[in-house]
Amino acid sequence: MDCGLLGQWNSSVIAAGTCGGTLSGNGSILINDTFGDLNETCTWTITAEKPYQTTIVLNTKSENGNLLEIYDGDLEEAKNDTELLYNYTNTMGEKWMVSLSNVTTIVFRRTIAKSGDIQIDYAANECNKTVDSGEISPPLYLPGRGGFNCNYTIGQTVVKPYTGILAFLTFNLPDGELMIGGDNFTGTTLPGDRNLGANPHVTATLTINNSSAIQTFSGVVTQAAEQCTKSITVNTTSLTYTLDIPSVHPQVTECRVIFTSQDKKPLMASLLSVKLMGADRLVLNDGSSQGDKDLLGGSDTLSGRRVLSKGSNLWMRVVIDTVPGDREVKLDVAEIESGGRFYNEGKVTLGVSKGDKEVSAATPTDYYYQLVGSSQLVSQTLECVDQ
Repeated sequence: MDCGLLGQWNSSVIAAGTCGGTLSGNGSILINDTFGDLNETCTWTITAEKPYQTTIVLNTKSENGNLLEIYDGDLEEAKNDTELLYNYTNTMGEKWMVSLSNVTTIVFRRTIAKSGDIQIDYAANECNKTVDSGEISPPLYLPGRGGFNCNYTIGQTVVKPYTGILAFLTFNLPDGELMIGGDNFTGTTLPGDRNLGANPHVTATLTINNSSAIQTFSGVVTQAAEQCTKSITVNTTSLTYTLDIPSVHPQVTECRVIFTSQDKKPLMASLLSVKLMGADRLVLNDGSSQGDKDLLGGSDTLSGRRVLSKGSNLWMRVVIDTVPGDREVKLDVAEIESGGRFYNEGKVTLGVSKGDKEVSAATPTDYYYQLVGSSQLVSQTLECVDQ
């Protein structure tokens, strides 16, 4: 995964051995095993112009027990830990964060002889991020200290026959907005998977308004086989769909299909034939994204299973192992006039009429429902006729 700040760093790079200082603009702080004396405290302050916004990317290459704290504000004026943005807890990897004050303070104290390599990149008055693959999310920040904007460049150039995919796992932006291309996403509804194409580099802008509640989302940037990654519209006529699985796949490959009801009705999927090999796996979700609720998952024991959606989308993912062999995924998908999938608590009432149309013995009608409790699934077909 290649994640980092965009733009050119200026020459403001603090060499190892320089303990503390006053900084501005863009640059890096480099810390290694020869940095500072034992029990010495080093403090840096980074100043920003209005609108106050400083991006910090912390990258630790090895675990160590030294103290490293980042404050959204001037440490000299801090009366408690309410301005503590990040406290290093002996973990490796990258942390991305935004300070919303005119001053950002970084404190390092060597408490053990070995510190490992630590790099702190900073950019005053900027918030830019490149996500080639892997996880995507907002930066760490302290709520209620002001709003901010961050720009993303998402995706990497993938080689055909693959296509880039942005899949959302969680979404909670009631006081924010994520703009991807010409589409705006806000609120708490999970957006559907986005097919980024073979040359994605999609730009996105995240806007967080000033709010006391954390605004967040999470997703993953990955790739799938272009041949079997589709968006399919379904109407009342039953649609029999056979997945076009690539016959040659030298690496583990994914197929992703989103079925959408033309009339915004619940969907019913009947798995007519599922033949998979090795560690292959099929998953159906109640929605249009990877983060939606699982309906079922497994391998070739799924033939004959039937699922219903709560909303107007069904999401299918098939992971294809490198084991050679003939595979088949064939299913029947259709809108259902009445019924659907129901979760948790509620009440389902079955009467003798469907809307303003009476159901008579001469025209028997199938109603489908699935009731899902904490540990049970009930699936039945009701044939409703006049008595």
